[in-house]
Amino acid sequence: MAISNQTATAATNIGSTPHLYLCGSYANAAQCQSFAACVVRLLVLLLQLLPSPLAHSLPPSLTRVCLFMLLNSFVQSLRLSAAFGPSLGIFNLPGACNEEKKNVASGIPEQLGERALMVEKHMYEGWSYERLRQQRNRAHFLLEDCYRFITVILHRGKLYAIDSPCYHASGPLGEGEIVDLEEAHGALTAEDLCRSSEGDKLPLVACLRCPWHGYLISISSGELVEIRQDDGNGRQGRGGSQRAILSYPLQPQVDAPCSGARVSRGRVVQRTHRVSLDETTGILTIEVEDEAEMRKRPVASDRPACNLKTGALTMQIFDIKARGLASDCLPGRDV
Repeated sequence: MAISNQTATAATNIGSTPHLYLCGSYANAAQCQSFAACVVRLLVLLLQLLPSPLAHSLPPSLTRVCLFMLLNSFVQSLRLSAAFGPSLGIFNLPGACNEEKKNVASGIPEQLGERALMVEKHMYEGWSYERLRQQRNRAHFLLEDCYRFITVILHRGKLYAIDSPCYHASGPLGEGEIVDLEEAHGALTAEDLCRSSEGDKLPLVACLRCPWHGYLISISSGELVEIRQDDGNGRQGRGGSQRAILSYPLQPQVDAPCSGARVSRGRVVQRTHRVSLDETTGILTIEVEDEAEMRKRPVASDRPACNLKTGALTMQIFDIKARGLASDCLPGRDV
């Protein structure tokens, strides 16, 4: 399995070879059964070509073995035809069909699980948690073949992967500020953060704040997160992100968080992906669903994430920051 070798900065992580992974062992089973079918057909053909007296003189044990292999291949053919359709059955029986639903993209029955999908694995070597910490807990990748911009984030010891450009206006969401919100009561106070570091767990929603328009996106689910203010009269309105949010790590804020703020989750607008890191080998793996499957469940960020012109903005900003040519604040944009 080929692994891309990276020597440049994380902002130019371009060059991964997609590796198709088929859940289960149906592909190997189909190959084995096809081979067994060829052997059985060959044996049956030899028996038919032998003269009749010679065929009757064969040992009964050999005949039983041949019949057993023939019946076994017939049964396995029915199973394969039921799982993948008649075209994969050894005998191509027209009546062998599956009444259960199958995944169109991968051909895998839904009884194996909704997540049993064909995915592409993009693997990168030379990575570690320490390297991610040195890069402000994030790295940006351009996946080949599907040409998709993805940001990997290390937050509170856990890895997340999300489309880099913002769904709204293709802004550099991947370079946005990481924000922790308490789902029950809105923004976290400094006292809450201290209490959380001492071991008291709070229901937190980790988000990225887009530098352009301040949209908050959950890095775990890709949901749009909104903060609503309670004016004390039972009426709620959408609060400003700068006043209601306390960033993590803790940054100086002029205004204190509003105690009446409430966090609400909206629709999924940003596509998230599976990511893992094996520190023993230093291989970072990003798993992306098959394109056909993603088209069945489109997300608003699909188009900007696959746009080579606008998607590279996040990487460019990362390079500028890495070279020390800009302050910690991202360049803004007038609406």
